[in-house]
Amino acid sequence: MDKNPYADIAYPKHLTLEWLVSKGLPIYVRNMTRPRGSIAVNFMQANVRAKVVKIPRTNLPIHFDRQLSPEILLDSEDLRQCVRMGVLELVRPDVAWAELAVAGTDGVLAGDGFPREPGGQDAAGPQTAWEHDFHARMAGFEAAVPGTGTSVSVKVRVTSGCFHREHSPRAYEMIDRWLQATPDRCRFEEHESGPELLVWVAVGTAAITLAKSVIDLVTAIIKARADGVRHGDHPSDPVELIVRVTSEKGVREERLVRFSASDSVTGTQVGRALTEGISKLLPPRPETGTASSILSRSWSRSWRR
Repeated sequence: MDKNPYADIAYPKHLTLEWLVSKGLPIYVRNMTRPRGSIAVNFMQANVRAKVVKIPRTNLPIHFDRQLSPEILLDSEDLRQCVRMGVLELVRPDVAWAELAVAGTDGVLAGDGFPREPGGQDAAGPQTAWEHDFHARMAGFEAAVPGTGTSVSVKVRVTSGCFHREHSPRAYEMIDRWLQATPDRCRFEEHESGPELLVWVAVGTAAITLAKSVIDLVTAIIKARADGVRHGDHPSDPVELIVRVTSEKGVREERLVRFSASDSVTGTQVGRALTEGISKLLPPRPETGTASSILSRSWSRSWRR
């Protein structure tokens, strides 16, 4: 993969249109609607609608058509309102570039469909869209939150139905409180099927505190789901804990354990499940033992603290 041309830029904590335009950087946005739907953004010029850009239902960053001048972008009240309301999210160019490079597309829309490939064809269709999205999501996490080791996805997924804010408001009230203390080297992603945590697993290093905080947060999410169901959240289907990693052969995953709203959940139980699942996905480290033994030692030390 070519070097990321936007990797060495010092980005502000809060990204704005003005800052991106002033630096001559491309404008990328991400569709943040839940459940995900398409979005039409109007761009005006001299009080006349110059263009309507339709953001499709994809998690990939979208690069606005290069025909739109910086002035038109800055003057779009539609765009600003979408960003203010959280419907669209401005994406750092380095993160967008990494995600799109993995997905094999440049982010420029091809008609009303998915972003096109650099050669001009539409990107992968529905059969591979999820896998493309996952690879891109992990690449974006690695670009935005640099770390050592292996990036891992920890997913709390419903066995059927959905688990998002619209139908689980009580659960997300509790999850939001926990997220206020989420470590910087962890990313929380919302999906219709349930929350996902993107984390670094630094096998062989002293990344014990991070591992403990991830276990705490995953346990809190599962408990919040159960508490929400007891207080009227719908639907009430069980959730299962899944870990995933990317590899040259695609996406690898381990389904670990299933919880219903009536089950008792402890951090020890969640920690052991994560340890066993991640140890199956990560390759052994001959110089320091297997991934399983390293993670087990790190996890047990963190819980004895």
